[in-house]
Amino acid sequence: LPPEVHVSICTQRPAAEVRAVHAAEQTERRAAVATRGQPFDHRTPGLVTCVRNEELHGEASERSARHLEFALHGQGQAGLCYETGDHVGVFPRQDPQQVAAFCERLGAAPDTVFSLEPGAACLGREAALGGEQVLADVVSERLDLQAPPSRVTVDTLSRFARDSGEASALRALGSRAERAAFLRDVVEERLGFHDLLVQFPSVHLPLGNALDMLPALQHRFYSISSSALRSPDTIHLTASVVSVPKARGRVVRGICSNYFARLRPGEDAVRLFVRRSLFRLPPDQARTPVILLGAGAGLAPLRAFVQEREELLARGAHLAPALLIFGCMAPHKDLLYRDELERAVASGALERLVPAFCEQPSEYRRAGEPPAHARLAEAAAAEGVVDNQCIFVQHAMLRAREAKRIAALLADGAHVYVCGRAQTLGAGVERALAAILAAHPPPALRAMGTDETSVSRYIEDMKRRGRYQSDVFA
Repeated sequence: LPPEVHVSICTQRPAAEVRAVHAAEQTERRAAVATRGQPFDHRTPGLVTCVRNEELHGEASERSARHLEFALHGQGQAGLCYETGDHVGVFPRQDPQQVAAFCERLGAAPDTVFSLEPGAACLGREAALGGEQVLADVVSERLDLQAPPSRVTVDTLSRFARDSGEASALRALGSRAERAAFLRDVVEERLGFHDLLVQFPSVHLPLGNALDMLPALQHRFYSISSSALRSPDTIHLTASVVSVPKARGRVVRGICSNYFARLRPGEDAVRLFVRRSLFRLPPDQARTPVILLGAGAGLAPLRAFVQEREELLARGAHLAPALLIFGCMAPHKDLLYRDELERAVASGALERLVPAFCEQPSEYRRAGEPPAHARLAEAAAAEGVVDNQCIFVQHAMLRAREAKRIAALLADGAHVYVCGRAQTLGAGVERALAAILAAHPPPALRAMGTDETSVSRYIEDMKRRGRYQSDVFA
């Protein structure tokens, strides 16, 4: 067996007392950061109260997305100032039921108070877990129960299995020879450390070794969905709640998005910090049009931009046109912030809102509409437009009307902003943009030529000059 990582169980200190000490230490650290006038960061995040948490999807939707608001007022929150387009890093807490089940699997009460004995390795986490700790808090806030373990970890678990059959199965799963099986059964199935302990009940791990083997829980980044000009004292977030069915009836739930879903307005506080972004509206908004392209929760930073434009208009500014193409499932399910966006069209903050519905596709080419440019038709076929149905954002971009308007805005120097999944929306939008540029080239591109290489070079130049910005995620 591997050497045991020893812990000392502290029976004299109640969990509530240890939690109070930790809370006071964190408050002191945040106050020190604020006193120095520094921003909060991943080492010392700020603590903000959730003041709003609402479902964004309609009742007919099988999925969920949350609108959240966090108040920045209070001592030390100056370190959480943000600009429109920034991100926040959020430190989530894991599902309390899963945490309790994990503690029970280890044979320890959730409120167990422990400390690591001097010399414990704990993968270099001794300093991070220094002093007395409450087991449930460490597991909830600092260790990741859901991340797929490495092959080395799986092999190590085999040595703690008391059943020879389970030990053999774990050794095989963790071996180099079974790499394909490991990828299929562990990585692709998102089989976490706790899942393995449930699947192999004869594995008996000492508490210290379990803490040593679990990976650290990482903070998650989200785009801020509010305008700093309109809401300087509040951060808004828009988050899809992730719930993915897997084999044998398992459901993998996103740690942070489901944490958001559990937050109680006015009661729960969240640890977060602001990360500066380069995702910014153009400096000269009076002369520079904008093209906003997003899907699902990718609407978040685009909503912030729309709010910013509304606020500027309310203050008497003149703005160049803005076009928003937004992808979702159906208007009665997940056309997020529909009323807000329609008001933005009415106010002039948006020139047009063009939705693309997966479940209620519109026609790619309307009756009586002249045929699209051959380049656009070819691109639409390559993007999978079937039976004249417009389903995705890139399909909507390639329709004759939208393509001509996008081309005209680009000729006027428009900036393009894309937010959504990198492998679907991000890649598809760039291909559609290339087709539009080839079909309706601006003068600079026409001089270069409209072949694939020239168009690709033109888009790369747009990116370098900040005219094509992506805020995409896996």
